[in-house]
Amino acid sequence: MQIEIRFAVFADLDRMKIILETAPCDWPGTVLHDCFTDDYFQWVVTLDKVVAGFVIVRNNIDAWEIMQIAIDKQYQQQGFGGRLLRYVIWMAEKMRRDRIDLEVRASNTEAIQLYQACGFQKVGERKKYYSDGEDALLLSWIGNNSPCR
Repeated sequence: MQIEIRFAVFADLDRMKIILETAPCDWPGTVLHDCFTDDYFQWVVTLDKVVAGFVIVRNNIDAWEIMQIAIDKQYQQQGFGGRLLRYVIWMAEKMRRDRIDLEVRASNTEAIQLYQACGFQKVGERKKYYSDGEDALLLSWIGNNSPCR
């Protein structure tokens, strides 16, 4: 078993769209193509060269923002999300970014626990943010406070 994290390439788009279709989010798969610009970083985690999940990070002026992190259902609960999150934090530190923001569904307790274990803290809330009326929690990671290794 070989696990690798690498930059996403256009050849990964179809697989990323399939993963996104089963994710609990409001993103249409067509948005993925738009994220292949200088304003974004996209990384995939692969298992034996098969894309198991991905993360998209927007490179804002004052902070990075995790726009989407999604793991294929068959690879969930196997640590792939944690690997991607730790990689994003490592890259932020390497590139001297001291803040990462994200939003997460209030009901997504597993993701919230992972984010908190990696040093993310709740900084706000958006009521009825998602199309189904669910609230979003706003979380931030501030550099040098990450226990997530």
